[in-house]
Amino acid sequence: MRGWVLFVLICILSSVSAEQGGINQQTDFSGTSILALDYPNEVNVTKIDGGEMEIQVQIDPAKNISNVSWVTQICINSGVCYPPVYNLLMEYNESWGGSIEVQNQASYVNWRFDLTHENDTQVVRIPEMGFGWKVWSTCWFDGENWGGDDFKAMGDGCLSPNQDNSSTDVSSSNSALSFPSPVLVLAALSVAALSYRRN
Repeated sequence: MRGWVLFVLICILSSVSAEQGGINQQTDFSGTSILALDYPNEVNVTKIDGGEMEIQVQIDPAKNISNVSWVTQICINSGVCYPPVYNLLMEYNESWGGSIEVQNQASYVNWRFDLTHENDTQVVRIPEMGFGWKVWSTCWFDGENWGGDDFKAMGDGCLSPNQDNSSTDVSSSNSALSFPSPVLVLAALSVAALSYRRN
């Protein structure tokens, strides 16, 4: 039983360290109500209050969509991911758009879409499981490495509007520790505790 617990812990921790920083992800939306997407390939987070990310979604008018929710999750450089947030997009002709604020310590933004058809209470989730899209910030930390256009290599930190590449001062709020997600750590500890009680 102890060997099984060790195996589970290794799998959980290896899944955290396997994250490849700076590589965006996108799911195939062919065959869905989504015809096209327009969003940035990175999120600028160098402003004091962070940055902003906008998205435009073109929906097939024949599908009679009444609501489009952009379900976003922001993960920060310390390894913490915040709970998903439902952002109701506004319709402009056949296009739906909106924006979110992204704090200045963000590593990346995950998202999916929840679509509601007219006269139908059922919500269609794209993709059906997990998040289908991920866009990294201009200064990210993936648990092992720093990267992004605004990463300052001399101090393991992020450039701000008042800094340049020659500066070596790093705000303590922008430093990151190489720890796995707290949720994964709690899950691993729970498995270990249950196995210990059974023995």
